[in-house]
Amino acid sequence: GLATTSEGTEAAGGPILGTPCFVSPEQARGEPLDARSDVYTLGVILYELIALRSPYPRCDLPTLLDRVGRADVIALHDACPKASRTLGAVVARAMALEPAARYPTVGDLADDVEIVLDGRTPVADHAGLLTQAARYYVGRDPSMSRLRVVDLDLWMASTMLLGAGIGAALGATIGGWWWVLVVAGVLVAVPTTVRWLRLRRRSGGDDA
Repeated sequence: GLATTSEGTEAAGGPILGTPCFVSPEQARGEPLDARSDVYTLGVILYELIALRSPYPRCDLPTLLDRVGRADVIALHDACPKASRTLGAVVARAMALEPAARYPTVGDLADDVEIVLDGRTPVADHAGLLTQAARYYVGRDPSMSRLRVVDLDLWMASTMLLGAGIGAALGATIGGWWWVLVVAGVLVAVPTTVRWLRLRRRSGGDDA
């Protein structure tokens, strides 16, 4: 495993091969290991890349091993308040105390990290549909904003067609020129909104 290639130390259940800060709780307790132990180690590495510090406070080796065995870590948000909730959810799942609560494989962890980098909601974060849509389309972080031109064009075309259909239906119902005004309003409002979103996307990309 990833945590068994460095210097070793000794725990109650036998020798620990690896750097104590990076071993999994089950390894610190001398229990059997599997792929999910590597997931925990990668979670620690991801934590340190984000927070620029260890998830464990400075302490002596016996205390450290006790904390590792209980997954008693400093929450990512406390160590790095600027870290997004989505990244925090990924790290928290990767570093869960029980192996069954972690990602089954390293590949599953990598997939969720890629999803976060693409501005979408990872499997680890149980967010509602509205929250997921907001993160994808108008995320606060410009580097994760994914207002793609094709999305905007499709939205504009479908909304304009819908407005035209509503206008035609109103024309048959109320008569006169009201339906023309409805269609004209849609034709003006939708492209204007799309242009604003494109400018937001462009300015976000320039700031990234």
